[in-house]
Amino acid sequence: MIGLKSKTDDKEPKKRLTRKERRQKRLKRLYITAFVLGLIVWKGLQPYKAPIQQEICRNFVELQLRFPQTLFISAVEVYERDWRLYYTYTGSSGEQRSSMIDCRFTTNPNSGFPWIESMEIDRVKIDKKTLHKYNNIIPIVVVAKPDNLAVPNLAD
Repeated sequence: MIGLKSKTDDKEPKKRLTRKERRQKRLKRLYITAFVLGLIVWKGLQPYKAPIQQEICRNFVELQLRFPQTLFISAVEVYERDWRLYYTYTGSSGEQRSSMIDCRFTTNPNSGFPWIESMEIDRVKIDKKTLHKYNNIIPIVVVAKPDNLAVPNLAD
């Protein structure tokens, strides 16, 4: 095949890297890999931050319990504007009780803070008067707990 060039003839010979350049390239890869792994580990060690709606519902439950220090949130379910918290607590006789609270939120147009439309504890509706009183203190709850939204471990 006279006159035809193969694809290998068009390529220039690959420049071979010196030992110093290869070492620098490996170090650069190592630094990038270490940085990415460090970010993944750092992000993995950060505590889960609960949304403010969860804290508002939890705070309402704490205000209703006789021994709020025994409150343990076992599960949280979110449905668009509804939040359902399953929790256990120790009653006044020392027995373990399980309950559920449903909170339905909207946004207060005046302040921009979350506003509770309706609330049910174990499928029993909370009256509007009580909700209105609690809605008035929601800005205080939000301001009081900005950094305390970390969810505790199950071992705590």
